[in-house]
Amino acid sequence: MVNMEVLTCEKVVPKANMMLNSEKEVHNFYIEYARQEGFGITKQSTRSGDDGKLKYYTLACVRGGRRISTAKNAFNPRLSTKTNCQAKINVLIGNDGWCTISSVKLEHNHALSPHKSRFQKCNKRMDGYVKRRLELNDQAGIGLSKNFHSLVVESGGYENLTYTEKITEIILQKQGSSDLVLGMLKPFAIIFLVCIRKIQIVFT
Repeated sequence: MVNMEVLTCEKVVPKANMMLNSEKEVHNFYIEYARQEGFGITKQSTRSGDDGKLKYYTLACVRGGRRISTAKNAFNPRLSTKTNCQAKINVLIGNDGWCTISSVKLEHNHALSPHKSRFQKCNKRMDGYVKRRLELNDQAGIGLSKNFHSLVVESGGYENLTYTEKITEIILQKQGSSDLVLGMLKPFAIIFLVCIRKIQIVFT
């Protein structure tokens, strides 16, 4: 059984027969290990039982497998990051929901980049608190650069962030688009409510 609070304070290394209490905890555990080592992860093969519930799955390095080029020009094939890397963990899920890491392969056949791991797709995440903070600062008229820099300072440096300035820009743009749509729909909503009210008066 693994204590996740202890693991956050020391280097995590997956081992066979480790037990965690949910799929989410296994995912967070392996994500943290991958971040420390410098690689991205992906979910591979899965297997379900007769009841349709997931019983087995694999979390592996994103560079596993061999990618077949779909480029039409054979003389100009698309570059692939796949190296058939075998690093992975296999996970069994018990009837009680507890997960057991049944087997582990730690070796990679490519270079690892711990300092660049935060740029891996699986590591680019932003919690609700940070998103709300960005939105409030944006509404207060604080520019994107200052907005992002305040988060860098608060986290103790760029290397501690799990997102980039580009991601913060995209989030604020999406929020701006949502606010615009809501603003356009508001008059129609008011008209609709007025019509409903008039109909209620007629039939009372």
